[in-house]
Amino acid sequence: MIFLLLLPVLAAGYFTSIHHPYVRLSSAREEGQRLYLRAVSLGFASLVIGAVLALACSVALPDQMTIHVSDLSNGAKTDYVLSLTFIDWLAGTLGDRGVFNKVDDRQSAWLLLLSGTCFVGAVLIVFGAYVRYGIKAQVFTSPLEVAKPPSDGNRGWMRRQLDWLTGAKKQIRLDITAELLEQSPLDRLLFKAQRMELPLQFWLANRKVIVGFVIECAEPFPTTGTNNEVTILPMFSGYQDEKDLQVEFTTQYWEKDQQVEQIIRQDEIVKVGQFDWSAYEALKKNKPSAKVET
Repeated sequence: MIFLLLLPVLAAGYFTSIHHPYVRLSSAREEGQRLYLRAVSLGFASLVIGAVLALACSVALPDQMTIHVSDLSNGAKTDYVLSLTFIDWLAGTLGDRGVFNKVDDRQSAWLLLLSGTCFVGAVLIVFGAYVRYGIKAQVFTSPLEVAKPPSDGNRGWMRRQLDWLTGAKKQIRLDITAELLEQSPLDRLLFKAQRMELPLQFWLANRKVIVGFVIECAEPFPTTGTNNEVTILPMFSGYQDEKDLQVEFTTQYWEKDQQVEQIIRQDEIVKVGQFDWSAYEALKKNKPSAKVET
């Protein structure tokens, strides 16, 4: 009989771990036993919430409800008694059908009820997390940064709500990702540049230097873990002189109409910093050779 409750607890923990906005992203940086322990802890939290709900309903609801029905033709009155004790009804149903032989039917009914309310607890945990992080991301009080609802009056009300919900979930995901990447200076800078569309200058291990915009960076993914590659849209590139450590740009991609994305592994990056357009233009004007000191 213990498996009747253990399996729903594990299933509820798994459901919560893949739908919880924070746990879903933070678990990408975990592996092994930590993932299993997290799912089990979430499952037991769902069980506790479900048990509280079941107990509250059993205490708050009356045992039965009487419905009075009057016959207007002859003035006769009939009373119908509706039982609201779900446990007794479920126990009686299990006993009549012989589902669990030689087992206390009332105990079995409580286990089935807790198994169902356990999933209700999991849904409440996920819903509460979205509300909490939504308030933190100010998706209810300020316009969304991404996926704003269209102003087309021809679109239905439900479609507009779905567009808003998509934008809200993406905004929450961006805020949680920024919080998770705070522990790594490189990841934090890459994510900031991607979100704010800031140009960065990359110094690679082979002395190549690339300036461009970050398209995709080290965001945690729930299935493949943390992305260790950076996708950029280069503006120009060159190399760093081995002797005087000056940078000479040799290729300008916008002049060749080459809008081609490039992928760089993070372990190949030696140094990265925000690219200063004004400093570059000033040095370019003073130095016709297009060498820029680092």
